[in-house]
Amino acid sequence: MRRVAIGICLLLTLFIPVEAEPTSTGGIVISEVLVSPNNENFNGTDWNGDGVFGSSSDQYIELWNSGDVPISLANWTLDDEVGFGSQACVFGSDVVLNANERGVIYRADSEIMLSYYYGDEINLFDADGQLVDNLSFGANTSDFDLSLYPNGSEPDLINGTPTPGAPMGTEVDAAVLGLDCQPPAAVENTIFDLQSGNVSTETSITLTDVVVTSPNDRSGNFYIQENGGGEYSGIYVYLQGVDFTANVGDALTITGEYVEYYDLSELKVTSVNDIVVTGTHEPIADAIDQVPSDWESWEGCLISLNEVEVTSPANNYGEASLSVGLMLDDAIYNHGASQGDILNITGLVTYSYGTYKLIPRSGLDLLGGDIDNLQPTVAGIQQGIFPTGTEVTLNEVVVTADVSWNRFFIQDQDGGIFTGITVETGNFFIGVDVGDVINITGKIIEHYGRTQLNISQYEDVVKTGQTSTPVAVTISSEPNSWEPYEGVLIRLQGVKAVTGENTYGEAELSLNVYMDDQYYDFDINPNDQFASITGVLDYNYGKFTVYPRDAADLEVLVVPIDNSGQENDNSQNQQENQSIDEEDENNLDVDPTKRDVSSSTNDEQDAGALLLVLAVTGALGVLIGLGLYSLNKSGKEEELVEGALIEHENFVPDLPTGPPPKEE
Repeated sequence: MRRVAIGICLLLTLFIPVEAEPTSTGGIVISEVLVSPNNENFNGTDWNGDGVFGSSSDQYIELWNSGDVPISLANWTLDDEVGFGSQACVFGSDVVLNANERGVIYRADSEIMLSYYYGDEINLFDADGQLVDNLSFGANTSDFDLSLYPNGSEPDLINGTPTPGAPMGTEVDAAVLGLDCQPPAAVENTIFDLQSGNVSTETSITLTDVVVTSPNDRSGNFYIQENGGGEYSGIYVYLQGVDFTANVGDALTITGEYVEYYDLSELKVTSVNDIVVTGTHEPIADAIDQVPSDWESWEGCLISLNEVEVTSPANNYGEASLSVGLMLDDAIYNHGASQGDILNITGLVTYSYGTYKLIPRSGLDLLGGDIDNLQPTVAGIQQGIFPTGTEVTLNEVVVTADVSWNRFFIQDQDGGIFTGITVETGNFFIGVDVGDVINITGKIIEHYGRTQLNISQYEDVVKTGQTSTPVAVTISSEPNSWEPYEGVLIRLQGVKAVTGENTYGEAELSLNVYMDDQYYDFDINPNDQFASITGVLDYNYGKFTVYPRDAADLEVLVVPIDNSGQENDNSQNQQENQSIDEEDENNLDVDPTKRDVSSSTNDEQDAGALLLVLAVTGALGVLIGLGLYSLNKSGKEEELVEGALIEHENFVPDLPTGPPPKEE
């Protein structure tokens, strides 16, 4: 299975059943697959009854005993694409399918994740490792909320509805328990074992007392190594569908699958429960005095190098060549190195696209730990590089929300986790707007759990005269922790209101976060659905709260309306006439409750010409009408018409649900 970053809500249900007539010589077949079940915001079904809706839990594979005798599945193996994708699961010793019985295996139990976007395959092996059945499907092969069934001997599939644990066409209206199919028990190993080639790939392993050596990189993953360091001691942790905030120095017990991804060794973790923080250790950076001929033994390790020269400018990917045969990479920190720089560098060795690279984690990694010469960033403040009480100057940060209640928000221009912070202005009037690029000096303060920057004079804020569009981080599911997003401009996708506004202008949203009217006085009701809500995230009174800044930050979810067969009565034959001056721009003020509207024009036009398509906007700010225009004079079409009437035929469909945007 290939890796992709998906920032959309899945509305599609992919369900691929395979049915065969039972015979005395029949056996176990893969009879049904549900790849993309809807989440609860889109009327999804909690098929396994665990309280979690959507593909992370309810994706399932169904097996059918098409024969007439019971069959034991003890130690049988179920896998997706062999050699890729998810780790296989193994059936328990007591799993038996009786004749004509169906059993369901859920992703929540098996941890097998199937890919809708690229297609996938499913393989069933018996206890001797012999292939029993195989099913494969192509990319994007389903329709909205429709299932796919085989059509006899025809190659094309037909549509249907999910029926876990039951034959095709059966109505299933209750949760269906899954069969016992678990990933194989993890074997305790060390990173040395993995990197030395003593462990086979696709093996489930547990590492104990390893230490985190990096924060999350731009892909959300991180590095660990054995306590004590050394060659072959480090590895990259790939989080597949797992939200975990890595803190440098945390000691972990961690379980995952050992994989090689384009020759980079990785530990693939598929559940946050497989990561347990057990204490702390000081990560050791091994000093490299003699440059090796091959960096393979240091892959994944934290190292330090002295007096290294930058031998090329950074390319479009933020990579610059170093004199030691490595590329300086910006996967975690924007290093800003220039050709000719001589640096003392600490960083993590990685491998991609045939090249070994060195990844510094912060500005301190480029200066040998000398904080006095380090250029501060918001990310550096939020990650604790600059301690509370330190006065810092941030250069070229962007304003993400203007001043309200003596506060505004800024962030590093690249955006991302840890890049945003609140600025307290005190009694000083600071005139900044969203998108302003500023230089700012202030003191780092921790105020009731919120990290903020306090200014002491008006001159502490200097506009550069430049502007930049703030970058919002898209979030479509509840993160393990909201802390990394404090102060950051975020975009919540596929959320709904849990409550309406309280007396303080605050409402609870799904994803375990709140919304407040500090900037924009919204109107919201319980169960209102939103395609997205954008705003800055604050921590206040023990809660994480998003502040939308204006009406544009609230994108109401518009549910498609079926207007087939709809008729709009116009028994009163209401009409409206308006003049158009052909030399000026004209806006028609049309009452959409009138079906027929006419406007006059003074210029000459061909009879029957299509002039315009009218978009009528109603009180809720939504499109409610379309019009086609033809030219007539006294109801008689002529070859050339002067001073003609333009007839508009409008319809008024039902309005979509959701709160109206509130006027400023």
